[in-house]
Amino acid sequence: MFPVGMAAQLALGLVQGPVTKILDAYVSDVELRRKLAAELQQQTLAYFTRTAELGAEVVHTGIADVHATGHAQAGELLLYHSLVRPEWFIPVHGEYRQMVAHGRIAEDIGIDPDHVMVCEDGDQIVLDDQGVHRGGKVSANYVFVDGIVGDVGRGVLRDRRVLSEEGVVVVIVAVDTHARSVVTGPEIITRGWVYAPEAEDLLEEGAEVVRAELLEALSQGTTDLETLQQRIRRSTGRFVNERTKRRPMIVPVVMEI
Repeated sequence: MFPVGMAAQLALGLVQGPVTKILDAYVSDVELRRKLAAELQQQTLAYFTRTAELGAEVVHTGIADVHATGHAQAGELLLYHSLVRPEWFIPVHGEYRQMVAHGRIAEDIGIDPDHVMVCEDGDQIVLDDQGVHRGGKVSANYVFVDGIVGDVGRGVLRDRRVLSEEGVVVVIVAVDTHARSVVTGPEIITRGWVYAPEAEDLLEEGAEVVRAELLEALSQGTTDLETLQQRIRRSTGRFVNERTKRRPMIVPVVMEI
């Protein structure tokens, strides 16, 4: 059994030399003991074809129970440590529990337990004249990349979650702060909350609730647009929750005439 990457390169003629001659002359069976990743299927089929042309029989998981893990077993790790004999050892692959088990294997072959360091993401390891020791920690959280803007942040992800689960309600209104009156609107536009053509009565009722809230705020001398937006957001959110038990994103748009 060859590692699939090397076997594929040999079969396709990407590697030349003595090893290729060995494959040509002596390999009669090739076992592929790993499931095929979707992006590698076309390449692997070409590998199957070329290997068959060389006279070998290809055995794979589709026709036989030959699957094997790609990770080393405990005995293989023990052999590796016995050959390399490191003075310091830091497991770097697998779940934390697996790295702990790997560290114990290193201790079993004689590495000083103080020289075996099981680390987590963000741990700093310092190498200096005194040896190897732990430093501080750095931020190593997941970074969500969106297009070319880099990390989109928790706030953006929270907004997207609300939009996907509850929808959005946009309330558009024009006011005359000098006359303390509502000029046009409120107009309610919704996506993902209710289907507007089937909920005209509900939307009209909501518009009247927002209009009453605005007129009350204006009569009290409130002319700051940000404050008016807050009043719209609260009254609309309260109405939506009472009538539908939903919590969509509320986006107030107040235009001053």
